[in-house]
Amino acid sequence: MRETSGRRVHVSGPVPLVDIGRAVEEVAYAYEHLGTRCFWARPNLFDGRTLGDRYYDPLWELLQDLGVAFGTHEFMGLKGQSFGHDRYKTFTEWHTVVHPFETMGVITSMIVHGVFERFPRLRVAYLEAGCGWLPSWLHRIDEQLEMAGEREFPELTMSATDYFRRNGWISTECEDPFVADVVRWMGDDRIVFESDFPHPDSKFPHTTEEFLGQGPEILSDASKRKILWDNPVAFYRFPDTYLPTSFPEATEHKSEHKSEHNAEHQAEHQAEHKAQTGVGAGEGGH
Repeated sequence: MRETSGRRVHVSGPVPLVDIGRAVEEVAYAYEHLGTRCFWARPNLFDGRTLGDRYYDPLWELLQDLGVAFGTHEFMGLKGQSFGHDRYKTFTEWHTVVHPFETMGVITSMIVHGVFERFPRLRVAYLEAGCGWLPSWLHRIDEQLEMAGEREFPELTMSATDYFRRNGWISTECEDPFVADVVRWMGDDRIVFESDFPHPDSKFPHTTEEFLGQGPEILSDASKRKILWDNPVAFYRFPDTYLPTSFPEATEHKSEHKSEHNAEHQAEHQAEHKAQTGVGAGEGGH
């Protein structure tokens, strides 16, 4: 698919969370033999475990070591513990709550159970769940951590908001005015665009036009540029051979992003080394 589309379409590999050993094997195989450079799973509870459970640490370790991105994406139809399946009988009710509520839950569990503390270079996007609620939700987690975090999660060294700013991304739909609230409170570096094709709320074939048509009171042109291009490139960090070269944006910004990402990677490794050893990279220690 990647080659036949001129390297414009990339497949995100699904991860089987019911067996962590198989999950790690599948990710390694897809990366090595299929060229897959991003993976995803549902944010739901599986076998009584949230994604913050240490059971999944081998997966996070592998994704961090490979330097590939991971995303969560909820959808209806799971025969299991999906939020709202046991209380709502209509599509409208269930579809309203299941995407954002499951995403709120997985963000909470991954942060408070220390996934981003243990794997500081892990990159996770939370997809198709809206975005306007994010600043308020992170603030709420921070408030709870202020009350009980030192007792319940003593290993955490940062606020929930700061963990997300370092490790998380959120997607916005093409006509969500509340993306302005995310930009206001958290900046525009951690937002990516979602087309939601081919679902009925995607506005296809005018999805991108709808997004670009939002007025400056919602998004500036600079923010639109970042959400449509710069931020996804920063999140996925595809190799140069993955990026299409048949339109100006690719060639204009490829070298710029490569140098930025190399510098960011180096800084991340140095910070992680110093945190683990107490000695910065390049410093002497006796």
